[in-house]
Amino acid sequence: MKENTISEVIQCPNFTWKLFQRDGVYYADGRRHGHGKSSLGTRSRPKAIKEIFELDQIVVNSEKHNEAFIATSVPPEILQGKSLPIALGWERYVKHRDLPIHLGGLKPSSIRKYSGHKKRLKRYCQSVGRDDWTKVNKELLRSYAKSLDGNLAPVTIHDDLTMEISVSSWLIKEGLIPPSCKIDWKLQNPAGAERYCYERDEVTRMLQLSKPFKKNRWLYPTILLLSRTGIRIGEAQNLKWSDIDLKHEVVHIRDESFANIAPNQRSHVKDGESRVIPLTTDLLAHLIGNKKATRYVLIGDRGRQLNYNHIREALSNRSSNR
Repeated sequence: MKENTISEVIQCPNFTWKLFQRDGVYYADGRRHGHGKSSLGTRSRPKAIKEIFELDQIVVNSEKHNEAFIATSVPPEILQGKSLPIALGWERYVKHRDLPIHLGGLKPSSIRKYSGHKKRLKRYCQSVGRDDWTKVNKELLRSYAKSLDGNLAPVTIHDDLTMEISVSSWLIKEGLIPPSCKIDWKLQNPAGAERYCYERDEVTRMLQLSKPFKKNRWLYPTILLLSRTGIRIGEAQNLKWSDIDLKHEVVHIRDESFANIAPNQRSHVKDGESRVIPLTTDLLAHLIGNKKATRYVLIGDRGRQLNYNHIREALSNRSSNR
């Protein structure tokens, strides 16, 4: 998608923003003062002007809140770069990212993932007597990675190290630890990290085996939906009947990060891009024959929305015997 070449400069009380349109939707460009580009969620210029002034104030309030948080909750010796406990450093980083998604904030799933990173690093650093971000260096992270080897998948260990290097860099940028703590380590992607891709006959066999199930009756439609559309498990879990267009035989995978609905009701797509996928003949027939008066397409045996981990673990356990 190309944005319009003509942009308008809007002077707000705190910052100067550029206002431009992309596919008819107005955006605010604040990269000049480090606040990125944000969708204003409207095609109306008057409403976009109002939104950009509100955005200007939201950004300032967030920055003031962060400054107040540092001043009131971080001991003087930490502000002087002498020490910073692992847990507090993580808390500061997550607090920094506690913003609406369109302002660079984190999705709920990312916050849960960060919690695992924090717990593992904190536990290890306490065990070796180095529960301090000023003592986290390449040598310590190498030892930390070795302690995880055999207990976690290589990709998870790689993600841990990547996040800890990123957090350390941010803490240096914010002046919470000295520049001498910079971790100069360019990680390589772990070998064999690519996901397994099932063959056509394997998928056919999985469908044959799961169709007669009286327990876990959701497994067959889940495998059918995933294999025929290529969508992610999280996308399938959150798929609503309102996303299925049986007339035009397509399914809409919607990213609702900027939708004007309650945050806990928004569906999020990993790359932030909505897309439309055509329905195959067998999937279409299944959906038509099994449409129910429920909100979600995939429903568990008790009539509730399926849990992401429940789906993933069930598929993993069933397919391990392929």
